[in-house]
Amino acid sequence: MLILSACQSTARFAQLSGEPARPTGGHTSSSVQEQLQRVVQAWIGTPYCRGGAEAGCVDCSGFVQQVFAALGIQLPRTSLEQARVGSSVQEPLAPGDLVIVSAAGQVRHVAIYLGNGQIVHASRRRGVVIEPLQALFHIGPHLHFRRILPADG
Repeated sequence: MLILSACQSTARFAQLSGEPARPTGGHTSSSVQEQLQRVVQAWIGTPYCRGGAEAGCVDCSGFVQQVFAALGIQLPRTSLEQARVGSSVQEPLAPGDLVIVSAAGQVRHVAIYLGNGQIVHASRRRGVVIEPLQALFHIGPHLHFRRILPADG
């Protein structure tokens, strides 16, 4: 059975364990979160294109994959696969948590939580943008959260 999602391509990467990833390079949690902010800023305004995962255009999962790659963390390519990495978390969310949007039992979209109720994602209409978490409800009614980065502490 093949489940299609709004932001998936056919590329495949190895599944990651259910534990938050450990960034390479000896970064502390706070420095990784600061680096996350810098990496995200470089992508703002990048156009959306289905299956895109490069600086010229990205889809939602391609954007997420590229941001985490810049932090030294390899994620799978599709939103469905990304919905299975890290560990499931409830609110309160931490910067770097994945926000998975689903509808009718299917993963529809993935975004990155930035803190203060804001997310960054590849919007079909506006490309990579920062906006309120609530903006994702127009894509699907269910939000799930996955922790990829180690928690502060």
